[in-house]
Amino acid sequence: MENSNDSNKEQLGDYDAVNVPKESRVKMFLLNNKLVILLLILLVFVFAWGQIKLHKATKEADKKIEEINVSYNLKFDSLQLASKERMSKVFSWSVRSELIRENVEQVAVLINNYVQEEGVKNVKLINPTSKMVVLSTNKRDENRVFEFPELLNLNQLEVQQTEETLMHLIPIMGLNQRMAILVVEYISEKM
Repeated sequence: MENSNDSNKEQLGDYDAVNVPKESRVKMFLLNNKLVILLLILLVFVFAWGQIKLHKATKEADKKIEEINVSYNLKFDSLQLASKERMSKVFSWSVRSELIRENVEQVAVLINNYVQEEGVKNVKLINPTSKMVVLSTNKRDENRVFEFPELLNLNQLEVQQTEETLMHLIPIMGLNQRMAILVVEYISEKM
């Protein structure tokens, strides 16, 4: 008989679990699985915290990369400007040596060859007293007054920069006076 009572209890127990209201089943599930639920909640919080930290680290890294790029670009630009300045000085020495020898044809050859260098837009040789363009890679400029005569009163290299061009004005000095002024225009790489 006990055997039938046990089987009846088992049947009633299954029957009771099925007929229990939904709220009670949820409560029983929560009570029976406290540790699992706590671990799941903890896992969600850890995941959210990790995502926040990752987002913050990504923003900081992007900011540092931008700072490095700006610093690099500034250094690169200053190196390019210094390089162009050295090139202009060396070129002016070549022009000076030919002008001292009064070899104007060779100066014209030097100017025409120099304008073929990368980034060089135009080269002019100007008479400092008349402010007229003696030689130019742009033949329309020759025998005309230089468009910026106020810039020609100089004793050392001067740099003028606009959005389109970077202009080096270099006085070519003789023994006791200015022989000419060399104007080298570069394509500006300013953005």
